[in-house]
Amino acid sequence: MIRAADQVLLVPGFFGFGSFGREGRPHVVYFDHVIKAMVAARPELSGRIHVHEPPPMGSLSARVRTLQDAVLQCLGGALLRGETRGRGPRIHIVGHSTGGLDARLLANPRYRFHGEDRKLRRHLVRHLGTLVTISAPQHGTPIAKSFMRGLPRLVLEGMSLATIMANAGRVTQRLGLPGIGLAYTLFQAVRPRPNVNGPVIDLLTGMDEETARQIERFRGMVMSDTRILHDLSPARMATLNDRLGDHGGRLVEIVTVAPRPSFARGGLRSLDRRAVYALCYAGAARGDFPRQTFPKGPWIAACTKGTERQMVEDAPRANDGIVPASSQTLAGHAARIVLADHLDVVGHFEGRWNTTLFKSGAGFGRREFEELWRFVAQVL
Repeated sequence: MIRAADQVLLVPGFFGFGSFGREGRPHVVYFDHVIKAMVAARPELSGRIHVHEPPPMGSLSARVRTLQDAVLQCLGGALLRGETRGRGPRIHIVGHSTGGLDARLLANPRYRFHGEDRKLRRHLVRHLGTLVTISAPQHGTPIAKSFMRGLPRLVLEGMSLATIMANAGRVTQRLGLPGIGLAYTLFQAVRPRPNVNGPVIDLLTGMDEETARQIERFRGMVMSDTRILHDLSPARMATLNDRLGDHGGRLVEIVTVAPRPSFARGGLRSLDRRAVYALCYAGAARGDFPRQTFPKGPWIAACTKGTERQMVEDAPRANDGIVPASSQTLAGHAARIVLADHLDVVGHFEGRWNTTLFKSGAGFGRREFEELWRFVAQVL
């Protein structure tokens, strides 16, 4: 049950961010409409949901350290307002993708990070409430290897821009999201001056110049530190999990899984987004991924009840375009299994301004989005 002083932190995954833009200007938001959906389900959460911005591609250690700082900041505000009588405030954390892994590691006392104050950490852990993970790579993801070995730097840059644009809601329909990423990638290869990126993004997307410059600064951070790709390899995560043992906190794990790619449906319509999904799905569907069991749990899906499982592949290939389904729980039991791709669940799904990097055919829409975030709000 939510107490009067409790706060909620939303944590994005890699390539993740909070928002871009200024007050009164169009904003690009990672957790699009998520806060509204949670407050609609539980009005008492109004004003108490915050978005943390970790280093987008920094190491797990760096991400966990910044998450600790964000939790301390929330606790500090409660302390200053005198809201710590009795058991004191709790900080509930909802992490998408690597953000869920960050939350689990922060709560596990066996996990150590550089510069840690152990006494402070023990005090902080006592104030952690419910931890919700959505699409979290608890056992890593094979796509990390694909990014490290098979995708050149320019493709990675193009995908990072396309991921941001999938959240903008202002992308031209004619060029398309992958088209914008490709156009920017080609520009990067031939650009005459390094200081004109912001205006080029402005030109491609129609957003204001300041927001475009914020995006470009963020993308500079993405490309300057990609240690998270090494940390999320299945081999490294297996070693880490063996060392950490069982998780001790209250962990609610939500799994996302999408249908296998198909070019037979849709003809040329949205071919670019289907191709991007197929490329990413293949990277996450490597047959050598060690986790073999598909998670168990109740479903959230747009299809007829009883057919959800038939729409997806068996483990270990089944995934959401980024993370294998069998990697998203520690012990194979999910609080919910959502028929959706990796970006659907944070508000970027087909049917809303057409702003999604993937066209996965999962059928995830407004009803499923609201059902998912109503469940998340209610378990806190």
